Amino acid sequence: TGRVFRDVTALKAADASDGPATELIHFAIHSPRSPYGIPRWVGTLLSVLGSRQMEEVNYLYFNNKSVPPLALLVSGGRLSDASVPRIERFIEENLKGKANFHKILILEADGGGTGDGGRAKIELRPLTDAQQQDALFQQYDQRNIDKVGSSFRLPPLLRGDGRDFNRSVAEAQLRFAEDQVFQPERDEFDFLLNRKVLADMG
Repeated sequence: TGRVFRDVTALKAADASDGPATELIHFAIHSPRSPYGIPRWVGTLLSVLGSRQMEEVNYLYFNNKSVPPLALLVSGGRLSDASVPRIERFIEENLKGKANFHKILILEADGGGTGDGGRAKIELRPLTDAQQQDALFQQYDQRNIDKVGSSFRLPPLLRGDGRDFNRSVAEAQLRFAEDQVFQPERDEFDFLLNRKVLADMG
């Protein structure tokens, strides 16, 4: 009826012949392992969990990036004793996080001799090749999307993927989904209502 009653007394006051619902119809996919059935996508459970882990890896990159974009190398000798702990501290404290995304790393060296041979040399070396340029596992994630979508037998167009489709391909996918997915689902739903709900109502 679309009306909401606070309790059974209010329901009886509105219609003495009516009563609270005591049953429900569960549209479950049967499984001997559970009386509640199983999800339709249970066969792709590992793909769903893998995509979740992939998203976390890409998200945490922004807070845990540890490769600087540029290194300032001061050579001509040996690395000073204080440089190693300073490098470790710099990576831990001054590289991670979005605010430190463009900081550079400075490496100092003690002079190894005297004269021209002992002069220090300064070199700027980019480290962008060692940095992650884009999100990881993109092909893996796309395969997982296809696996989960195929478990529902839905073509890519009806999953929101409209890339590289022309009109004829789109119409073919819509016809396939209507004939092979939606119409069988409607038939099953109508059969259950006709045999269970309407039959009991006379």
